[in-house]
Amino acid sequence: MLPYNENLISFSSHHITSIGCIKLHGTFGKTLVTTTIIVQFIVIKLQSSYNDKLGRLTLNELRAVISKIHLVMKFLSNEMQVITLKGDQTKARECYKESLK
Repeated sequence: MLPYNENLISFSSHHITSIGCIKLHGTFGKTLVTTTIIVQFIVIKLQSSYNDKLGRLTLNELRAVISKIHLVMKFLSNEMQVITLKGDQTKARECYKESLK
């Protein structure tokens, strides 16, 4: 893990101190239709319903198009095929309710 000396701001506007950062290869897609990029993860100690959150730099490098309303993200694979990742509205609501407790 590498040092990361910048504070983050949480969804509730609180400042969060990072523990460090790590760069890993991230593979996005399903089975044979994927794309792989290097993703920088900032490590924090925080109770959250999220395991990780993709930032703007990662989404820009993927050239992703996102619809938050539909919980869908589209981007191109290494072979120039469109990859569509879909979320689950029911699970998203359950996670949101759990995070409010």
